Amino acid sequence: MGHVLPVCVIGLGLIGGSVMRAASAAGRATWGTTASTTDADAARAAGFTVEDSVDDALRRADEEDALIVLAVPLTALADVLRSVSAYAPGCRLTDVISVKGAVSEAVRKINPYARYVGGHPMAGTSRSGWTAGSAELFRDAAWVVTTEDDSDQEVWLEVVQLALACGAHVVPASASAHEKTVARISHLAACWRPCSPASAPREGRCR
Repeated sequence: MGHVLPVCVIGLGLIGGSVMRAASAAGRATWGTTASTTDADAARAAGFTVEDSVDDALRRADEEDALIVLAVPLTALADVLRSVSAYAPGCRLTDVISVKGAVSEAVRKINPYARYVGGHPMAGTSRSGWTAGSAELFRDAAWVVTTEDDSDQEVWLEVVQLALACGAHVVPASASAHEKTVARISHLAACWRPCSPASAPREGRCR
């Protein structure tokens, strides 16, 4: 393998924090930033580099030709994408947000020339924040990497390499196929809950 890109993670909660831990454990240079003072303090206390702002993290990403990983809530995405456009427009870009269509649409609208390939690691816990994360969170988990007709193959391979470095196995899928699959899983989970022993009807049937 050739040059290994450093990784800049925007958002250091459960998923973003775990990406930074796992990438670092795999030997990648990493840094990140977060709007949460609690998460920033905890990450720094654990020995990780946390920049003071999104803009600072992105400036460094531009200087070091990093792969940028967006791990922010969907409601914060537009502002972060505008910062990417301003401070690191040429960097390779991915995300770990659970919806893909909305993210792709936002990227096309705000950063039409972004070198972007979407991602979604199918892993998590019932807790949130930096302290809930782990370098092992993605071990043997599925990590969707989106495939579209216009996907940048170089960026796609970089995202695949990151997922593999984090211990996941890669599942290529279009954004629309991803959304349909996640919707089916969510529907099945919703149907299963009423059938759990604690909530099943007396007749033992799921209505």
